[in-house]
Amino acid sequence: MIEKYSPDQVAEMIISIDPTFHLPSDEQRPIISIHDNPLEPAVVIAGAGSGKTETMASRVIYLVANGFVKPDEILGLTFTRKAAGELSARIRKRLRQLQLANHYKQCWIVLITVC
Repeated sequence: MIEKYSPDQVAEMIISIDPTFHLPSDEQRPIISIHDNPLEPAVVIAGAGSGKTETMASRVIYLVANGFVKPDEILGLTFTRKAAGELSARIRKRLRQLQLANHYKQCWIVLITVC
């Protein structure tokens, strides 16, 4: 599998739509990427407030952006319903932002081609 976009490039697409979003940390990057963490079940264990939900959501967005999976092919398991709701909401929000970023990117390509 060849990645089209690195975790940082995917994050930059999201940042173009949501400037409050941030690049993944050095600890998050290998969890998100297929280079260090191939397409197989993975476990993310960390303390409260450490960014597990964001890392899981970023992994899904990364996989979708690169065309490795479709959104309906992902199973994310959490310990609580609250965490599951937060994860689901984040993934939906990021997928919409990714779709917008790709749309704007295509508009720029058309504008540059026309001009």
